[in-house]
Amino acid sequence: MAASLAVRATTSLALLIGFYLFAIGVAGALLAIAYFVGYESVNHGTAAAFKLVIACVGGAVIILWSILPRFDRFEPPGLRLRSEDQPELFQMIGELSAATREAVPAEVYLTGEVNAFVAQRGGIMGIGSRRVMGLGLTLMRVLTVPQLRAVLAHEFGHYYGGDTRLGPVVYNMRGAIFRTVVNLARHDSILSILHKPFDWYGAGALRITQGVSRSQEYAADQLAARTVGAKALADGLRIIHGASAAYIPFLKDELGPVLKLGARPPFADGFAQFLAKPHVATAVGSALEQEIAEGSGTPYDSHPPLRERLAQLDGLPPTREGEAENDASAVSLLRNLKALEAELLIHLTGDAKIKAFRTASWEDVRTEVYLPAWHGTLANHAADLQGLRPADFPRIVLDLVSFGRKFAPRNELPPTNALKQRGAHMLGAALAYSLYAHGWKLLPETEEFCRFQTGAWILDPFAATTKLVNGELQPEEWDRQCHEMGIANWDLGDIEKLRPAS
Repeated sequence: MAASLAVRATTSLALLIGFYLFAIGVAGALLAIAYFVGYESVNHGTAAAFKLVIACVGGAVIILWSILPRFDRFEPPGLRLRSEDQPELFQMIGELSAATREAVPAEVYLTGEVNAFVAQRGGIMGIGSRRVMGLGLTLMRVLTVPQLRAVLAHEFGHYYGGDTRLGPVVYNMRGAIFRTVVNLARHDSILSILHKPFDWYGAGALRITQGVSRSQEYAADQLAARTVGAKALADGLRIIHGASAAYIPFLKDELGPVLKLGARPPFADGFAQFLAKPHVATAVGSALEQEIAEGSGTPYDSHPPLRERLAQLDGLPPTREGEAENDASAVSLLRNLKALEAELLIHLTGDAKIKAFRTASWEDVRTEVYLPAWHGTLANHAADLQGLRPADFPRIVLDLVSFGRKFAPRNELPPTNALKQRGAHMLGAALAYSLYAHGWKLLPETEEFCRFQTGAWILDPFAATTKLVNGELQPEEWDRQCHEMGIANWDLGDIEKLRPAS
């Protein structure tokens, strides 16, 4: 391990020193050109010579300013956790610290992502920096306690291997190269040509340092396998890879819309339930299988392909002697989860009012959040909906922009697609609330968000509206279904006659 660290440190430092020597050399050459051209043209200089002097001096100043090391201004990535508030989690961190003979992080943060990380942050080029660890709340929800232990052992492997100490060096070099390239390229003068060699150096340095990063991941995996066991880490890597792809869709399609309506459902449990939905589980499983079977990397990837990491772990002891089995979710290590989730959502959204939002379970979010919200929206636009019947839907979708414009704020000019979406949503919401108000039963959520049933009939008003808009449902078929269901002539705008959602 010491020899490997020495090689990585030597490589990183050589690249950094080489870059600074190259940059200072170019800046020096530019200043030399400016000096000699300026000296020769003191008495009989031309406008072109004067411009060349200005360009060379300007280029040297830009390069020297760009390569100047910057102070690492650390922005907390999440909610800071403290040992006195979370003793179980910090006990695990302390045990791994002892097992790897590495100091515990100075700061531990709870983030939202399906991810864990360690870093050396603050100071200049690592001088005056401190150890930082980040743990994703959704990560802890989908991993078991042993799997989280294995993942954290992997992160301690980066401390053990000295990777975090090298991180500021590599980070500073990449930042300096990027600033130099961008600052030179934005000029239209001869300076724009100077960014090319820096661009080439940056591409080569990135290729080399990313190769070093991949080696660091392998080494950290091996340490985690020796410390906890290969099986827990391999299982954790599979889960992380699959669940990560579902995180943004969960925020966008599940959590975000509920927060916009002033309610706060459980963050962690909501993500786990989202992953368990049949269509999500199928998509995640298929993508994971494909990645394991066919996944490949590029020279610029910071992490090795999942299949290669799993193959390396396959030859290591699956469990460590004395390591206890525990199927409990790792989120059980956190105390006061509801309060943590509220604070974390405030950090993620920047909206302090979230803490005052009423809580709602995911099982009841449709009846307690969406239905009342639909009722309020429909009541506010009752005049625009007066006389609207389900039988009218095929005619309305032919000019959905005009229909959607009725519900747009007067001081807004939304694009055409936004008006169409608004109009389609109003049709679906009006029909959904009317179905509910007429006693149709709201079925448990599966792949479809909003299915109602009465007798043998099952109808998803939003799906039906979308199919009408896309031409997947013909007007004649919709008219026939509406009459058979007995909803064709309902007045969806007669909100006052419909009982309030409960």
